[in-house]
Amino acid sequence: MNAAIALCTFCEMHGPKVIFTTQTYRNYDTQNIEKLKFYGPKEVLRQSHNSLEDIQDECEGCQSIGNIKYLSNEHETRTSFLSAQQSLMQDIGNLLKHACIRSLSCEVHPGKEGVCYFGDEYRGHVLSHTFTLKDAQARGFRRWCSFIVFMRDKQFLLNMWPFLIDNLKEVIKELQDFAEKRYNVEEAECPQRAMRLTTANSGADTEGNFTLVNAKLPINLNFNSDDSEFLPEFAEIAEKSIVVILRDLKQILGKDQFRQLLYSCLTGVQVLVRGPKIQRLESLYGLSSLIPRACRRVKTQTLEYMDPDMCNFIGVDTSVAIPLPCASVCRLDIILNEHKFKNTKSHIVKWTGILPSKLPTLLIKIEKSLDNEKLGNSVLKAHFATLLEEWANIAKVVHAMSGRGHRGDLSGLMLSLGAGPQDKKLLDAWSMGLPSNPA
Repeated sequence: MNAAIALCTFCEMHGPKVIFTTQTYRNYDTQNIEKLKFYGPKEVLRQSHNSLEDIQDECEGCQSIGNIKYLSNEHETRTSFLSAQQSLMQDIGNLLKHACIRSLSCEVHPGKEGVCYFGDEYRGHVLSHTFTLKDAQARGFRRWCSFIVFMRDKQFLLNMWPFLIDNLKEVIKELQDFAEKRYNVEEAECPQRAMRLTTANSGADTEGNFTLVNAKLPINLNFNSDDSEFLPEFAEIAEKSIVVILRDLKQILGKDQFRQLLYSCLTGVQVLVRGPKIQRLESLYGLSSLIPRACRRVKTQTLEYMDPDMCNFIGVDTSVAIPLPCASVCRLDIILNEHKFKNTKSHIVKWTGILPSKLPTLLIKIEKSLDNEKLGNSVLKAHFATLLEEWANIAKVVHAMSGRGHRGDLSGLMLSLGAGPQDKKLLDAWSMGLPSNPA
């Protein structure tokens, strides 16, 4: 399990309560391609959250969907997302209850409503976003709630901070709008304070709202899903592992030429791949996956050359006229065996640019990862996804500070984020395609 996310509320009778959870389950059997109903342990689906203690400690104010479960599947990555009122795994359920209590009591934002982090290596790491909902039956006419995101990996959780908070804020806004409409209706029907306070709490009419939570939550927390479902151009080679493609490219090209190609890809230099269709698609698929999706402008097959302003990854057939090698275009020529000379490579990089004396930090990390034979393809894929999210967030922060009038020296900020002067060109290139809205 990569992560769990839960909606918590402060019940006036029973205190902090978890009322909705979603967890990820994944099947790592890569040999079996059969689509399954559920990719987690089968006994999980048969479990009920209602223990005797739970039944005694629940009222209508801290219930949501009962024993109903919502199941969503991502067959490409063999991942299931299961939502229920309580966690169906006892150990995770206990940790979520503990996090819920802290989220709605001692671990609060200075402004009461907002985001905070807490946790340790024993009880896991938690990102908490507290907020209030208007409620005609609640004390003070407001109900305290929170979303908590639970992970074992602290660094991974903090790297995902902007992504998670942006999505949670959208869900919270919709819940608050719905609650306000419901509050206005109830107040119009029964405006007397005494009448409102004696009305029994009821969640019957809000059950559908938990379907909204299930649909809207940014719960695809494996962060390792293939991009092929978003890029139909790569459908033909979607089954090929990105890691295998990159390792093959590195072996064929050699260290120096692969480094030129990698540097161009990461810093916004146009990468032009010319050659047979399948090999061309594989190279574009592997290289374009190393930058955020928002920064990719991919043309897998064009009848004529297109400028770098129009696309940063372009594939052409050998019959298409292309510009001579230059600093703004890094060309990868793929030659069929029947057309290449003896003792020559099938892949050739042509680029007139000069590598800096100190390479970008991300480039060095990618090279070291590819060289580490102890790292399997699935592990390396997850590692790349984490690196990508980490540096995308750094680019967001630097870009946001530049856009808010901090146009002076940002080297101190970059240093605090783990970046240096050698990373500026990469961050500038990425910030062009990323929204400047860090949490």
